[in-house]
Amino acid sequence: MAGTYGADVEHLRNLAQHMSTASEQLDRTRLTVGNQIKISAWVGPFAATFKAQWESEHSRRIATVVRLLEENAARLRTNAEEQEKASTVDGSENIARSGSRSHDEGQSAPKDTRAMIAALERMSSNDGILIQKVVGSDGVTRYVVYIKGTDGSDNPLLLSKLENATAINGLPGTTDVYLDALLSRVIDPPDAEIMVIGHSQGGMHAEILAQSGRFNVTDVITINSPAITQHNNLHGANVLRLADVNRESLGEVGAVNTDVQNPATGGIRDIVARVTGEGEKGIQKHFLGTSDASEDDGIWRAHDSQVAHEQIAEQFDQSQNEEDRAIRLSMARYQNGTVVSEID
Repeated sequence: MAGTYGADVEHLRNLAQHMSTASEQLDRTRLTVGNQIKISAWVGPFAATFKAQWESEHSRRIATVVRLLEENAARLRTNAEEQEKASTVDGSENIARSGSRSHDEGQSAPKDTRAMIAALERMSSNDGILIQKVVGSDGVTRYVVYIKGTDGSDNPLLLSKLENATAINGLPGTTDVYLDALLSRVIDPPDAEIMVIGHSQGGMHAEILAQSGRFNVTDVITINSPAITQHNNLHGANVLRLADVNRESLGEVGAVNTDVQNPATGGIRDIVARVTGEGEKGIQKHFLGTSDASEDDGIWRAHDSQVAHEQIAEQFDQSQNEEDRAIRLSMARYQNGTVVSEID
């Protein structure tokens, strides 16, 4: 079938319920932590500062996420009701999420890193997420998830500018909860291998998904994405961070963040990893390439340039570095196959 469009009413309602549940759990956790802080015997200048920051900053930020999750859940329920009414009138068949497509004969999966970056650039805004179901040449079903950058979604609650502040600290936000609920419904079997590709903020959400351990993420590609400051255990996933060598691009800021700030500040997860031995197991690689991005484009010169992104990806594809070849070998299982369906 060439493609039937609409929204799956049951899917929307289930997703709304997932968000409501997450909102309630997050709020309960916020209140519990707040109460524990108040009755804690922890004393001293640092304790006093943290307690003040919890009340004035951290607790309020979490409360904002709680509110946004519930607002998004309400919006999804409204959309479900509207779609149900529309379907009753025109009798159209419902397909999960607008823009869902199935391919009877299948189409070849993106064959290399450059082709995958091109697929990320071409996807529609909608919710800013594209999921491809790929059957490999070995007959195994896998999934490739693409995530756009800031403001890459038509939904103002997803991939918003505000989420950058939480994402860079490795803290899940509205987009992460939405993505988790979506994948929980789509990925079949639940332990199927997943590759995630994200641009800018989308790359941070890709890393947060990998570090959550909720899904079998084997490979992550980010393009000009700031590296989150508190990651250590990505559960064996390889992470390739593509960026322009131009030091004025935000991708380079991401490289500095990991190479300097992360080891210097540690972070709770890094400290725990050193104690438990559960540190990184996959390959973590920054690949800094060059591009033809114009010098006249200012500090964003390569950040949003599709041409620059594809040029850097092609350079990675041609690299003979041992780690680069190992990462490409891992990604090949997603590239040597057929896309049998996609949700965009």
